[in-house]
Amino acid sequence: MSNYPKNQTRSVKAGATSVLVLALAAAVSACPNDVGRFCPDQVAQFQVGKKQTVGERTQDGKPRMSIVTPWTRTVPYYAGGGDTGIIESHDVSKENRDVVGAIEAKAHRPKMSHPFALAGEAKKALILYDSAGQAGWMGSLYGQHLTNLMTHFNSTSLLKPVEQYVENEMESYDAVYYFGIYYNNPLPQSFKTDVMETEKPMMWFGYNLWQIAWVPDMTAYNTDFENKFGFRFLNLDGSVAHTMVEYKGVNLAKETYDPVVGVTQIQNPVLASVKATLKHQLGQTAPYVTKGANLWYVADNPFTYVSWITNMDRSLAVYDMFHDVMNSGAVTKYQAFIRVEDVHPNVPPANLRALADVFKAENVPFVVCVIPEYRDPLGTYNNGQPVATPIKKNTAFVNALKYMVSKGGQIIQHGWTHQYGSVLNPYDGTSGPDFEFFRVVLNERGEQQLVGPVPEDSLAWANGRVNTGKKLLKDAGGWQPTGWVTPHYLASPVNFQAFSSQFGYSLCRGLYFSTDQNGSLRYLQQKIPYPVIDVFGMKRLPETIGYVDITGFAQQPPSDVADLVLRAGAHKVVRDGWAGMYFHWFREPARLRDLLRGVKGHGFKFVMPSATIDHRAATS
Repeated sequence: MSNYPKNQTRSVKAGATSVLVLALAAAVSACPNDVGRFCPDQVAQFQVGKKQTVGERTQDGKPRMSIVTPWTRTVPYYAGGGDTGIIESHDVSKENRDVVGAIEAKAHRPKMSHPFALAGEAKKALILYDSAGQAGWMGSLYGQHLTNLMTHFNSTSLLKPVEQYVENEMESYDAVYYFGIYYNNPLPQSFKTDVMETEKPMMWFGYNLWQIAWVPDMTAYNTDFENKFGFRFLNLDGSVAHTMVEYKGVNLAKETYDPVVGVTQIQNPVLASVKATLKHQLGQTAPYVTKGANLWYVADNPFTYVSWITNMDRSLAVYDMFHDVMNSGAVTKYQAFIRVEDVHPNVPPANLRALADVFKAENVPFVVCVIPEYRDPLGTYNNGQPVATPIKKNTAFVNALKYMVSKGGQIIQHGWTHQYGSVLNPYDGTSGPDFEFFRVVLNERGEQQLVGPVPEDSLAWANGRVNTGKKLLKDAGGWQPTGWVTPHYLASPVNFQAFSSQFGYSLCRGLYFSTDQNGSLRYLQQKIPYPVIDVFGMKRLPETIGYVDITGFAQQPPSDVADLVLRAGAHKVVRDGWAGMYFHWFREPARLRDLLRGVKGHGFKFVMPSATIDHRAATS
């Protein structure tokens, strides 16, 4: 990740960042062909907040209950923040198709011996999603994200469409999750019956709760539902755009691109309570998470419209509640890590030594993300003459890295060249600003447009680049990096398969893929709050609070030290939340010092990712 200032070796424009904001940015665009935008095939489309009667009257003339129905969306409906988009079917190789197909087809079984999981017995989670309609592929993406998170709880997961639910199936699992993402999707009667009868912990996201909370003809509330769970489902409402969720006394951001939420009302306080509250700037409130008996109802889908601008999204509240659903027994424990970003052989050694001195003075372990070979193939910064500098050719740089290691640092790998060939991809062709494993171009407005995997893309090609970078690091300093950061976090499924097989852990956000009805690959980036093993088998530590960026980039506002420290504090709503961050080599050492002190001031303990870290919140 890069954001180079004018007075350094790059221009400000060269600051490519994978937090595309897609446009959370360009919010209004024509459907359906723009990258990252989708007009879902819904039952009906209405204006925001307009209440509609469903079917108007029953056969005997009784009025049906009123709910708010969806409307045409002109922003990325499935956006989870960060990179999201589509790889068209004609650009999807068989290798990539096979990798994604295998992930979508299997029950996900992480290695239960890994130190990233909480202590306790192995568990099983059943994750169900609406697969109907044009947008059925979205459920698989959300389910993969949840599958990743479940590994933190020593849990394997079975991910499947709710339409394929089998009677009594949930009784074989420790917890059940359902993504109601397709408006009024006809749920199997066996599923609805089992939800009413089971005592298993269950979390329900978003739509379709009315199918069990109301009587079948929607003329009255279902008293059996209310007697069991202690709350009433009133309606869907989008008339008020709630901008935050209060949880544990902390206000977490809620984007307003899709204001529709399910509204509930407590009927029996002995059985039910509100665990998190929706808030509007003008004072209106509503329940966000309602728990009744064994059921947690979340008023929207917290895996969509994740606020990446603030890094303090309402999803954190739900991620913390997974501890309760999974009965984790975890206690409070906060950990942090920091990486020095985009360190390549053209970086001034003095900058690296100065940062190392700060880390040593603050007694903070750290990792250094090294790009093993610097390239400027177009001579952008060398009077038109191409430059290629493998790490071993710059002795002063190698010595600076050794100095950093002596002060408590550890070398991890950040691609091979962090750029692609001799083309603009998309900025200037040089190491750091440009992408390595994915083709990206700029449109007429200077915004990134994600094209897809590079032409050479394959498992062998990706392994070749990784191995070349590894050899350069070993030859230069004897370094054998156990950790990895994907350049700008973008790569193909087979690339991520290669990375997971080569490294012990990754410190970057993951990208996950699903196949749509046309054979294209849809992808969505995920931000996690605690360590997991993802569906590619990669052990991931969470990058949660971003980086110091005093100028802002693209549609992102500036983020200085105080902003990162604030975000770290918000992540304490997760009882074992992490503060994962990175810091560029060209930033002032004083800012690094203040950042480290601020995060430690919140009670976070900095750890070395590759160590045998007790990632468990439970104490022995």
